[in-house]
Amino acid sequence: EWVKFPKSRQRLYTIILQSGAQSPFLVSGDVHMAQLSRKDCFQRRNEGNIGASSRPLVELTTSGLTHSWGTCFASSERYHTAWYAPYFHFMSRLSMSFNHLDRICPWNELVATTSDQQRLLFENGGAEGSKTGKQFSLELNFGELEFDWEEQVVVMRVFGVIGTDQPMLSAKWSFAQLSGNDVMPGSSISTNDIEKVASHLSADDQWVCVDCSGVVSSLHYFVSTSMGVTLLFTLILLPNILSIFSVLLVLRWILRKLE
Repeated sequence: EWVKFPKSRQRLYTIILQSGAQSPFLVSGDVHMAQLSRKDCFQRRNEGNIGASSRPLVELTTSGLTHSWGTCFASSERYHTAWYAPYFHFMSRLSMSFNHLDRICPWNELVATTSDQQRLLFENGGAEGSKTGKQFSLELNFGELEFDWEEQVVVMRVFGVIGTDQPMLSAKWSFAQLSGNDVMPGSSISTNDIEKVASHLSADDQWVCVDCSGVVSSLHYFVSTSMGVTLLFTLILLPNILSIFSVLLVLRWILRKLE
């Protein structure tokens, strides 16, 4: 998880943005879900001043084909075929669905569909009849990239493994938007958000990259993470707790019979 390695993550941002690549974007996986996310990066000028214009870094995350948070987060076959598999499927989906509730766990880096979709491009998802709102899916999935070199656009799609040919997630960006030459709609970053992120960087860091929906307060992040972890471990331990409780009830019944 990059959040645990902020300096390494910052070096990655700097390498990409300073590389001279005209329209960069990221492709990632191994998190057992699919999502479209975005950061807006502001360059520091002389004397540490931060420029008003930004360059977006869009990321397509897609995984996996065999297991996901919507089926079961564990890769071991027994969690998918054993008699107790339905419970682990329920636990996996419930815990991650809870973690994506807007007011509990904001996930401010996720691209989210805006109300204005009357445009050629769907920079915030919802294209081709796909999901609107925050762009993520817990189902089994795989990704697809389509480049139109004449129109200078890229379409990012996420498909389900089982079902129709309609994508679960779909968004389109122009090369000019990815390069920062054209405005990419959907950002709600404030000056305060930029200053908060910049305050945690070193003086040598040239780019300040902020989640497209702004910065979550440290308290909010701690509370939401704690609630999510508590729910997951409660669901994991619940069968053991119920089993022990059942054994104690049986023993109590037996002892009463023997009296």
